[in-house]
Amino acid sequence: MPNQITNFSIFVASPQDVEEERKVIDDVARELNTTIGVHSGIRLDVIKWETHSTPGFGIDAQDVVNNSVPQNHDIFVGIMWARFGTPTSRAGSGTGEEFDRALASFQKTGKPRILMYFKNESVPFASIDTNQIAQVKEFRQRIAELGGLRGEFVNSEE
Repeated sequence: MPNQITNFSIFVASPQDVEEERKVIDDVARELNTTIGVHSGIRLDVIKWETHSTPGFGIDAQDVVNNSVPQNHDIFVGIMWARFGTPTSRAGSGTGEEFDRALASFQKTGKPRILMYFKNESVPFASIDTNQIAQVKEFRQRIAELGGLRGEFVNSEE
């Protein structure tokens, strides 16, 4: 008799400065799928623009991503450190826009579950962009004002 599997899709949103952490999510999902998931009938599918969007045209590149990746994900994982990201015509960054879309869906349907994580590690001096850091700080404050609880971590091992 075939096994019944419950699929959970996880959308990962972040600027480019947390690339290592994005890879960790892939690794953790793969490990859980081949260990605990096999025995419990649960599968985690990670959705990222790098793997789920296709070249195309839209209002801007973020619009192409929005129209390429599945929007009915179960879990939204946002990760930030010292960059807020590249602005779009609709939001302060692609990551900010992805968060706004997830929040609007959550407020309307109760889904996805939104998990926001902030890296709390020193930024190399040469990488400091005070404007980007200020935008991340404002975004953190906005999450608090919206009633959100955020997680913090120091490095990708956490």
